[in-house]
Amino acid sequence: VEYVLSETINPSLGRLSPDSFNPGTLTQEETSFNVDFVKPFEVESLASDL
Repeated sequence: VEYVLSETINPSLGRLSPDSFNPGTLTQEETSFNVDFVKPFEVESLASDL
């Protein structure tokens, strides 16, 4: 996949503004941790514990 911006305008640079450039490499990284704990709760009004 090639990612290039073209025909863009940066008004703050005026005529010196480049109108085409490569914005760089896109990288996505994710880290996930999961821990589950279980403890029964006694509830007198229900037939079984939650």
